[in-house]
Amino acid sequence: MFKIEPKLYLEPTPHIIIDDFITNEYVLDFLANNDDLKNYASKVDMPDYWRFEVYRDSNNPHRSAGDCRIANVSNDIFSDKFRFIVDCVLDNLLNNENFTKMLREAFNPVFTDFYPNFEDTDFTCGSICYGAYNSLKEPKKTIGWHLDQGKTLISGFLYLKEDDDESDDSALHLSKDTIESKRIKYINNRLVIWPNIPTAWHMAETRKPTDHFRRFINFGARAKINRYHDYRTDRKQTPDNDALYPWKDFGYKEVRTAK
Repeated sequence: MFKIEPKLYLEPTPHIIIDDFITNEYVLDFLANNDDLKNYASKVDMPDYWRFEVYRDSNNPHRSAGDCRIANVSNDIFSDKFRFIVDCVLDNLLNNENFTKMLREAFNPVFTDFYPNFEDTDFTCGSICYGAYNSLKEPKKTIGWHLDQGKTLISGFLYLKEDDDESDDSALHLSKDTIESKRIKYINNRLVIWPNIPTAWHMAETRKPTDHFRRFINFGARAKINRYHDYRTDRKQTPDNDALYPWKDFGYKEVRTAK
């Protein structure tokens, strides 16, 4: 079901990109274009650009969202077809030995270089979800320059762009210092995944008004024990109501790593 043929880039910060990641065309078409997500968002009157997801976790299958902008959705409300396909994809990817091996081989040497106390046993398969950001009527700033929290080892997305979505906005940017960045376009069936090291600064562009969802599979791996750096976003004095995270003061700053 998956093409495990990584292309590892070292600049501006280590990351892997795999295009055409899902090899089953029927499954890919369903994930990118099914009506279940839109029916759900319409039924619950979901706010503009709200993120909602169906979640799996190798350690905590009953996890609830800690972020009020992320709605974790019970699989039970969707069609049998939706549940079957989504469950198969998430479970197969979460438990795919070749996928995990790819991540370990590519990123463990990177962790060792940045974190002298890193141990392979601290690496877990992690969490995975399928979901989307809702359509929106006004432009929305997605997320500014940041790192993920220090217990996160790996972050990444599989993009699932709707067939008739011709937009070219809200692209991901990666940068080691935010002075120059690599722009990674939101392209259907593109996997981009990176180790959460102190050079892994990333942001997403503004999403313009659209009737289309921004669909994805989100993958994350967390350390079992250690917190490897101390990055946290600051809080704004006044909210930016044009932003998805109005109170978060994103931006580059010095980060201390664990000794």
